[in-house]
Formats: sequence, C-alpha cells, structure tokens
Amino acid sequence: MAEITLRGMTWDHARGYDPMVATAQEWARRNPGVTITWEKRSLQAFADRPIREMADTYDLMVIDHPHVGEVAAEGNLLSLDGRGHDDDLAVLAAQSLGRSHDSYNFEGRQWGLAIDAATPVAAFRPDLQEAAPTRWEDALALAAQGRVAFALVPINALMTLFGLARNLGYPVAEDPERLMARDHGAHVLGAMREMAGHLNPRCFQCDPIAIYDWMGFEADAPAYSPFGYGYTNYSRDGYCPHPLVFADAPGFGENGPRGTVLGGTGIALSAFTRHP
Repeated sequence: MAEITLRGMTWDHARGYDPMVATAQEWARRNPGVTITWEKRSLQAFADRPIREMADTYDLMVIDHPHVGEVAAEGNLLSLDGRGHDDDLAVLAAQSLGRSHDSYNFEGRQWGLAIDAATPVAAFRPDLQEAAPTRWEDALALAAQGRVAFALVPINALMTLFGLARNLGYPVAEDPERLMARDHGAHVLGAMREMAGHLNPRCFQCDPIAIYDWMGFEADAPAYSPFGYGYTNYSRDGYCPHPLVFADAPGFGENGPRGTVLGGTGIALSAFTRHP
C-alpha cells in the first residue's frame, strides 16, 4: 500500500493544535499507511487567510463557522452529507453543544464538523477580584479603577458589538440591506467607547488569548475581562501562575445577560484534496 500523507492547518494555541496532533496519532494507529501532519498559524492569521488559499494547500482545515456561506458559494470545501455517513452526522447533531453542529450547515449541506464550542464569557483573577460583576454598569466602574482588560482587536470588538446589541433586543443582520439600525449601533458603540476610554491601550492589540496570557501569566495584570471567547486551559491547575475563573458576561440592558455570540471551530475537507 502506498503511503498517504494528509496535511492539515489549524490555529496556534494548545486548544487548537494539541487535539489535532493527538487524533492524528490515533488515526495513524487505526489506519496504517495514512499519516496526518498538522501545521499552525496565529489566530489572527488563521482568521484572515482566505479559505481558497488554504484549500489549495491543505487536505484538512480547521475553520470558523462564519466561513461556510463563502465556501458554499465558491466550492472550496467538500460537503460532508450524502457520502455514506449521514447516520454519523445525525448522531453528531444530536450530541452537539447548543447549535455548534448546525452552525456548519448552510443551504442544507454540512460543510464542517464542530470540534469545539466557545462563546464570549467574563474572566477574573480570584486573587485580585472576589467575583465577576453581573451588570455592565458594575464592569464599567471596575474599568474606571484601571482593573479591566478587554479583547478589542477588530473581530472581537465586532462580536462584542453584536452580543451587546442582541442583549438589548436590537436586530442584527436580519435585513439584507442593513446590518443594524443607526441609532442602535450608536447606542452600543457609545457604551463600548465609554469603557474603552478607561482601558490600557494594549487592549486594542489583544485577542482573547493575549488577554488571558496577560491576566494568567503576569503578576501585575488586570483583575477582570468582561467579554472574551472562553479558554478553559487558563482555569486548570498548573497551566498558568494565576489561574482564571470564568463567569457569565455582564448583563447589558434590562434583560441581560441573554447570551453572547456563538464561536468555536470545525474541521473541514478541501475540495481539492487528492484523497477525499
């Protein structure tokens, strides 16, 4: 039997890379002659690189679910349904955490399999802060004391904007002609700007990983982060010198918190692989 090597691309974090290596080793044990090698790139580079560029190079890709509309239209990935595994897909759908599995389904086709789930949550240092604020106003007061960090690279700022808007009941992307009503967007951006005015400028270059590294590995660090996609690594004994505790994001408006924006990643197959 000829040796087959499949290439995969994922993102550079223990949560994104280590499970891929472990499952590749198990796959190789069960399937002699087939090797899967995984490469990684930074979270930002991973998010920004067009799917087509990765599909031309890699057999397997870890993707974010917002890409599925693009790939469905452009034909860069293989749909996973209708290939003799629909019973398995049904099991995965039933086992899904929330709508993670469904988030990779577009126009009736399944373009990826959810391999983790995430949503923005609050995090705090229990050695510096007794508990997480439950209201936006309380988080703002903590920020005014210089004790808050917040992932504000553009994609994370956008997800916070969407989450806060939905907590207020504002429609987001429900009209194909308009993302949000101008007054709704101005309201939410005004609240975000008020908090940002109290933050260390470092936050504008930080994704959630950078925020949690700051809080978890540096002694002189902020005590609290109100919104950031969760990474349980930072709450595990021994992972960082200052373990974090995760909690609900603060409520915004009269009815919050009512949820934040679904994230996570899924594994997908290139339409151009020689070994579908």
